[in-house]
Amino acid sequence: MDYLSQAKEEKLVMSRAPKANPKAVKTLIDRAKKTREAEKSGKLSSAISTRQLIDMAHYLELGFTVEEVFENIFLNNFINGNNDERSEIKAICQS
Repeated sequence: MDYLSQAKEEKLVMSRAPKANPKAVKTLIDRAKKTREAEKSGKLSSAISTRQLIDMAHYLELGFTVEEVFENIFLNNFINGNNDERSEIKAICQS
């Protein structure tokens, strides 16, 4: 099953977390899209799901900044036992 288009994903996330800053949600979705592309090409072992984005948007509603959510939640999804892909994620999201 493919991911939603960016516009549909933004609409869904905002409907589930209506008090989140739309610009911050868009930033998270942009970064998630980059992880999905990297996973497809074999550069990463996993990617951020729509459900994870909704969960992160709830933290935005609580007043956390997009960078706080990125550093403390988004990146931690890429630690799996001894496999730590956080530095790769930072490089991918900065490009």
